[in-house]
Amino acid sequence: MASVTDPVWVPRPVSDLEMAVLRGWLTADGEMARGSFTEQLAVVGDANGLTMLVYAAFVIAVRRKFAPRYSRADLISYIAQLRAGLQSEEPGLLDPLTAEDELSAALGEPVATTRELGFVAAARIFILIDMVVSLDLDDEALTDLLNQARDSANQMLERISH
Repeated sequence: MASVTDPVWVPRPVSDLEMAVLRGWLTADGEMARGSFTEQLAVVGDANGLTMLVYAAFVIAVRRKFAPRYSRADLISYIAQLRAGLQSEEPGLLDPLTAEDELSAALGEPVATTRELGFVAAARIFILIDMVVSLDLDDEALTDLLNQARDSANQMLERISH
């Protein structure tokens, strides 16, 4: 049983720092993203806004790329191509079944299997980074995507708090 002194997780809106961290990841400003993420965790103590922001941006980008018409074969082929590009960097970086399930779920399909959170997080961020590149988003379009994701993430966080 929780006591009055136990810390309570309270959802809060996505911060400007979380927006900057995700922008850093998506624009390959890795050093800024790593530093900001570390700073953000130190200040806030969690990453709930960043997690929701990544999820929302992921869903928006996936739907832009694949909806309304796609097949399971399209998703499998996409993940195979993405993994082929990542294999040269580090084998096993992206679990194919997790990545396919995440794409399917983002497109509204039911997914029966629960995957390891680390694999899910990696799939979402690698796919999101690739989507930003493949959708050829300029700075203005990326800002639009991130602002839409922030609005969506904040709505999800608001629903959690009630």
